[in-house]
Amino acid sequence: MRTVKRLAAVLLIGLAVTGMLFAGGKSDASSDGKTVINFLHIFPEWEDLMQQSVDMFVAKNPNVQFKIDIVPWDQCQRILQTRIAAGEAPDVSYYWGNRIQHLSNIGEALDLTPYLNNDPAWKSSFLSDAVLNIGVRQGKVYDIPFRGSAVFVYYNKDLFDKNGYKEPKTREELETIMADMVAKGITPFAIMGKGDGMLPAAQFNDMRDALALEGAVKSGLLTKAEWINKRDDSQAYKDSEIAAIRKIQEWYNKGYFGNNATALGREDAQAVFATGRGAMLLANNNELKMIKEQANFALGAFPIPFSAAVQPTQLLCWVDGFFVPAKGKNHDIAVAFLKHLTSPEVQNLWAREANSIVLTKGTAYSDPLQSLFAKTFENISPVIPMANDWVEGDSHTIFQQEMIELLVRNTNNAPAVVDNYVKTRAAEVKNTLQK
Repeated sequence: MRTVKRLAAVLLIGLAVTGMLFAGGKSDASSDGKTVINFLHIFPEWEDLMQQSVDMFVAKNPNVQFKIDIVPWDQCQRILQTRIAAGEAPDVSYYWGNRIQHLSNIGEALDLTPYLNNDPAWKSSFLSDAVLNIGVRQGKVYDIPFRGSAVFVYYNKDLFDKNGYKEPKTREELETIMADMVAKGITPFAIMGKGDGMLPAAQFNDMRDALALEGAVKSGLLTKAEWINKRDDSQAYKDSEIAAIRKIQEWYNKGYFGNNATALGREDAQAVFATGRGAMLLANNNELKMIKEQANFALGAFPIPFSAAVQPTQLLCWVDGFFVPAKGKNHDIAVAFLKHLTSPEVQNLWAREANSIVLTKGTAYSDPLQSLFAKTFENISPVIPMANDWVEGDSHTIFQQEMIELLVRNTNNAPAVVDNYVKTRAAEVKNTLQK
C-alpha cells in the first residue's frame, strides 16, 4: 500500500520514437501530428522520478507525446477495467504481475513473448527466470517486472545493541526478545494497523500472510498454486490461516504492538518507530527512503522469521510491473517503453533515488539494507508470489475487517472467519475467471 497524495494527475510530455512500427490499431495523434501514448501508473509519491524516467526516453525519440495518468494504487484495477470496457484502454499500464491472469484470460493483455524472444538480451536481463515468470500465464509473458515489493521488519539497531539483543533468526528468538522488551517497558512493534480501501487491516494482514506461509510449508501446500491463489478449501489451508491469526492475537494481547495499534496509519507507525517509541517497524521495503529520512538511529532489517523447525528460503512477495493492454493503439511503441523502464539506466535511477529493489541484473546498491532486500528477492520462487488470480470483490476486505474485530474484542472466532473468507473468495475467483 502506498500513501496517495492526490487522486489523479495528467501530464503531457513530449517524446519521440524513431524507427518503430506502429502496431495494435490506428494511433491517436496530437495537433502537431505526434503519436499520443496513454500511460497509467500508481506512483504519485514518485511522480517526478517517473517523469524523469520518461524524459530519458524523450532524448532518444522525437515523434510521440505521452499523456500520463496517476491513479490511487487501490483503485488501479477498477479504473483500468472501466477504461478497457469503455474502449479507452491506456497504451501502457501499471499492473501486478501476480494478478495478471484474469486480464490475460479474457484477451485484455498483450502477449509480450514474441518481443522478448526477438530480443534475447532484454529477456535475459531480469534477475531470474522466476522473476520474469511472475507475469507468465499459460507459457506466455503478459507483465514485465519493474521493482520488488515485500514486507520486512525494520529495527532500531541502537536500541537492540543497548539491550544486548541479536537479530532474531527464528520466531522463538523474536518472541523472547519481545517478551523482554515488554518487561522493560519497551513497545516491541510499531505497526500500521489502520488501513483503508481494500486493506483495512493494513500490515496486520501482511503479518498474517507471512505467518500463514509457515503453515503452508508444514502442510506441503507451498507447492500448490491453490494455496497462493486463495482457492484451496482444504483444512490444511484453513489451519494455516487460523494459526496465523491466533498468533497475532496472542502477540496483540501481550502488548507486543502497543496500546493503540489498530488506530495507527502509515505515517503514525513510522513516527512511533522514528521517535524511539517502538523498537521495530513492520513495513514494505519500498518505504526504506522515507524511514531513513525520519530515523536518527542506525537501522537494521530482517524478514518476519519462522519457527526453528521451518525455515523457507523464499519470501512472500509482490512485484510492481507494467503491461500493454491488448486494445491499446501503439503496441510496438508501448513495448519499447517497457524495455526502457527496465533498462540499466532507469533501473539504477530508481535504485538510487527511490531506494527501490529493481528486478534486473547488474544493479549495485550503496545502502546495506537495499543489498539485504535485493538478496532476498534473488530467492523468489515461481510459486511464492501470492494472489495469482487476484480479483475484485469484498471478501478480502471483509476478512480483514473481521480480523481486526477479533483483535479488538479478543474473541475466538478465527475458524468461522477463515471459513467464510475461503467460501466467498472462491466464488469471486470463479465468477471472474469465467467472464
